[in-house]
Amino acid sequence: MRGQVRGIDTIVDSALKEVKEHGTAGMPFAVYLNDFASFQTEGICWHWHDELQITLITEGAFCCQVGSEKVMMEPGEIIFFNSRALHQISPCKRGEGKLYSFLWSPVFLSGTTESDLYRNCIAPIMDSRLKYALFGLAHPSNKQLQTRLRRVINIMLDRERYYELTACDQMMKIWMRICEYADSELREDAKSITRYLAEEKEEEKVKNALGFIQANYGEKITLEAIAKAAMTNRSELCRCFRRVLDTTPNEFLTRYRLDRALELMENPELRISDIAEQTGFCSPSHFGTHFMKYVGCTPLQYRKTLG
Repeated sequence: MRGQVRGIDTIVDSALKEVKEHGTAGMPFAVYLNDFASFQTEGICWHWHDELQITLITEGAFCCQVGSEKVMMEPGEIIFFNSRALHQISPCKRGEGKLYSFLWSPVFLSGTTESDLYRNCIAPIMDSRLKYALFGLAHPSNKQLQTRLRRVINIMLDRERYYELTACDQMMKIWMRICEYADSELREDAKSITRYLAEEKEEEKVKNALGFIQANYGEKITLEAIAKAAMTNRSELCRCFRRVLDTTPNEFLTRYRLDRALELMENPELRISDIAEQTGFCSPSHFGTHFMKYVGCTPLQYRKTLG
């Protein structure tokens, strides 16, 4: 295994695209174990990537958000995230839960974008309206997918001879199930397509707003400035945030600042007042109030737990 990935390791650029490359040029496929007991942040932040992804829940309950949709998941359940789908994952109980994430380049199975396999079996799914596919415990493909995914985990752990071939073989069979799911889900009417296009525009506004927040969270930010970055007005920005993320711009900004503050708390040379200032809070008391609400203790009490 290439190691664990923590929430703070999901580094994104100004457009919320994850900057980490998964796997290598020769083997563009990777498997990660995420143990949320080691997370400082609440979960895996909002992000998207060109790679395709499957997540298998192994311990605890999770809330996965894909654009405006919220999906509750339990151990054994599986979710597929399509390329470029904006998503985040958080445990229902902070600090509890484990999951495996499988990420691969669209050409991992086809070798090239010029092949018939890519053009006929991969690109149509990536370019479709399908943002995610949930394989719950009652889904007829769930048990088979669980078995294959656990085989892939062992293959990537053991790295025996021809492991690249055996991993690709298992993922090819998994992809077939995703294709079958897509075929049934995408038989929708024109009204659904119109709604999908409207949601895409809303999501683009939110992505622009989140990129602005990420770049400027340490400064004083007004709702007008966020709306301007998203090329919309205040009221429409709030409606988009509520529909896409089920929160408000100000609530998201506060949570983002607190996540960055938790990272800075590990530096003993930084005073709590310095951290409050660097993360955009107007005063240490304002920081402390939100920290207590978010983490469940004061900043000083939290720092003592770090040893």
